[in-house]
Amino acid sequence: MAIMVRTFLIIESSGNDSFVALHLPTGEIEVEPLISQRQSQSLLPAVERALKGEEIDFIAIGVGPGSVTGTRVGVMTAKSLSFARNIPLVPFCSLKRYIPDAEGPFTITTDAKSQGFYTLKGERDGELLSFESPLLQREDHNTAPNLLNLTSLAPLLLKKFEAGETRCHSEIEVTYLFTP
Repeated sequence: MAIMVRTFLIIESSGNDSFVALHLPTGEIEVEPLISQRQSQSLLPAVERALKGEEIDFIAIGVGPGSVTGTRVGVMTAKSLSFARNIPLVPFCSLKRYIPDAEGPFTITTDAKSQGFYTLKGERDGELLSFESPLLQREDHNTAPNLLNLTSLAPLLLKKFEAGETRCHSEIEVTYLFTP
């Protein structure tokens, strides 16, 4: 089944490289970076700039793990927009914004400040992606820097939408990871 190209908004506010992005039917992605540690002040203006009056089919929202305050600001904004526009939400693990293009297994890690490191392991086989559950670990097992990769994230979000993996605004929760 071919995926229908959609116009949708991506909100990811869990880390230092937070952003709002508009995915257009052409496949183009327009990104509005958010001011680090000021997501509550920069998020709504960035959404307004990104949308430019466009009608959107859904909102993809990063639900963590990451900065608790930043993530909550993004999730609450997405939930409010979803309710006001009567459109669904597609939640995603915030670490998936770093999906690499290279084939094979990969590990994504981000700093969890004094908690350690958030880790997401996965594997890419062509267009197929598989993931383990994200973890909070004490040691960083990744030596490569993470690079924002919306060209890998956007198709994953479209597939989730087309597969009906959407949620109502009242069903979205922030992902918190704790060490045992």
